[in-house]
Amino acid sequence: MASPRSPRLLFPLEGLNLKQGECGELFGYRYLPLPPTDPRLTTAGAEIPSGNQSRTLFLNAASFEGPVAFFMPYFGWRAAQEPAVGGKLLLSASGAPENLGLKQYRLDAAKEKPQKPCTAPDDPASCWKKPGPAAGPFQTRLGDGSVVACSWYWFADQITMLTAGLTREARKLLQKRVEKLPRAWTKDRDYLAPHEIGTHTSLAPALIVTPPHGLEVGYVPIATRREIRQRGK
Repeated sequence: MASPRSPRLLFPLEGLNLKQGECGELFGYRYLPLPPTDPRLTTAGAEIPSGNQSRTLFLNAASFEGPVAFFMPYFGWRAAQEPAVGGKLLLSASGAPENLGLKQYRLDAAKEKPQKPCTAPDDPASCWKKPGPAAGPFQTRLGDGSVVACSWYWFADQITMLTAGLTREARKLLQKRVEKLPRAWTKDRDYLAPHEIGTHTSLAPALIVTPPHGLEVGYVPIATRREIRQRGK
């Protein structure tokens, strides 16, 4: 699970969207190891040590550049214990080799049933509600017709921090470190090497957000719901 760390970018439950109409532009990204936490001697109660390096995702787009989220060592261990395998292979018949004999077939898009909303747990006792957000929920509509709801959480109170096996003292220390970052990691600096050719793509404008008054430092927007709505609703 990723831990969102940018107060300027909303990361939906099912992934980021690009601006509608983008085609052929470049999208820069890179994972860099950064030490937001201290090394640990145990993991989930087991005598499995973990280091302090977390894979941190940086983006380089026309509308946003900088760190987005990081993956703590704990969730790398958890993924190894509960591997999820998935994927899809799409084949265009028109571009298939002649010897496969596929060009005689028509591959129409499948008719999908209405999608159910993707939501966070609504249990009052869950980590999403206890201690809960500092502000929200707020809604924003993306260009693909989906509506995303989000709330603003104290960084150390987001779901990934509460389920990573960190003590309250460790979360407070991490919070202090995160609150120092905006002073050095400003939005007007370069984080990745610029592309030498082409132009950058833009993220969906609705994903670029402004923190509520008083929550500019130390708080992050966390998506709690995403659903497809018809225009006008």
